[in-house]
Amino acid sequence: MKKLLILILLINSISSYGQNAENNIQSLLAAENYFSSLSIEKGVRKAFLEVSNKETIVFRPSAVPAKKFYRKLKKDSTYLSWFPSFARISKSGDWGFTSGPFISKQTKDSPHTTHGQYLSVWKRNSSGVWKLALDGGITHPEPKGEPKLDFLTNTGKFFRQHSTIRQQQREDIVLSTDKLFSLSLKALGTDAYKEFGHQDIHVLFPGSYPVIGKKNVISFFNKHKIRIISENIETDRAFGGDYAYTYGKASVTQNGKVNEFSYVRVWQVSEDHNWNVLFELFSPSGS
Repeated sequence: MKKLLILILLINSISSYGQNAENNIQSLLAAENYFSSLSIEKGVRKAFLEVSNKETIVFRPSAVPAKKFYRKLKKDSTYLSWFPSFARISKSGDWGFTSGPFISKQTKDSPHTTHGQYLSVWKRNSSGVWKLALDGGITHPEPKGEPKLDFLTNTGKFFRQHSTIRQQQREDIVLSTDKLFSLSLKALGTDAYKEFGHQDIHVLFPGSYPVIGKKNVISFFNKHKIRIISENIETDRAFGGDYAYTYGKASVTQNGKVNEFSYVRVWQVSEDHNWNVLFELFSPSGS
């Protein structure tokens, strides 16, 4: 009887955890969809101001605090709509990111439509409310079809590090990996992705559709003769220890011409504790 009771409690615990994990990814998607709805109903400025906090960074075109940028933006007639087609959430349930297609017009009734792909990182605050941590995107030609939906919650146990020193040490590991990747890009070119790229890496590069898969990414960069030199500015890691992001500056040489970009990399740790780039965004910096 005692063993049966323990088994029932264990099954209920696993079932409850599975439901909580599913609720986590659904809550993240709900936050992103609510953000998009706000943009359509109340305008881009009000939408960003509502979902951002003082730490939120947006790329417009370089990295700037979202609150500072949108408070200065008085005129707001732009029509911007989007939806998530890709999402991942940390096993800690308080850190996640989404990506998907967007459309933009000067006004809602404008005939000309700009198409693109966004990348947003979200973090839950102390009240359990999702707040935008980072947002950027690229433009590309009109898509030929609907994107495949890919939503996944990362499950498993994790040890929450409350020590500020320990949290910083864990972020430093990601920072060191980002710097090592940058050194490899400089020395090896696109071959660096063989070591640091996730098997299912997504690259968002201006003017091109999302490039998915390590082999396709390497082929894309080689085809367009792209070389990248990057320098880290900021790093953040989920409490769950499974995801992180880095962003910084990148000098991108394409067909002999150098342009300045901001880069964002979303990293995922593997079972052998190596960090790999799952998502990478290159945003023209305008400098």
